[in-house]
Amino acid sequence: FCKNRVINKYNDNDICDTISDIALELYEKHSSQIHNLELLFKMLSFFEGENSHSTLDQTSHKQYYQYVYTAKKYISMNFANNIKVSDIASHLNINRSYLHKIFKKITGISIEEYIVSVKINEARRLLDETNLSIDEITSIVGYCSSAAFYKAFKQQTGLTPKQYKEMR
Repeated sequence: FCKNRVINKYNDNDICDTISDIALELYEKHSSQIHNLELLFKMLSFFEGENSHSTLDQTSHKQYYQYVYTAKKYISMNFANNIKVSDIASHLNINRSYLHKIFKKITGISIEEYIVSVKINEARRLLDETNLSIDEITSIVGYCSSAAFYKAFKQQTGLTPKQYKEMR
């Protein structure tokens, strides 16, 4: 039962063995209907208990998504400033490490990587839609040095800002 991954989200062997035992008893020919109903009730009770934990996890996940949503909104409104993760965490009234952890868990990337991607996406938009110089764009998207901007841009796009601008 467990080896066939019918219940693959449970890592606890005791839980898996119990469910397997119940399932096997249900399929035995000599089990009475009352006994089968009792076993079914046990199994349903187990899953009901699991669902209550799942609801708690969903509540936690809702909170995680709210933090990430608010962090992204804060970043989109403040990326041109020299924002730090600690600034965002303060805005959310949570610990910096906690924000870093949940942001990575929900998005799959670090919050620092996200900030860089927002800045570079805006730089790409400005390069595509305006005639601003690369130095002006560097400043607009919140980089203090051209070297840092060039490095981040090349890491994100595979091109320098100048190469990107020439391609359009």
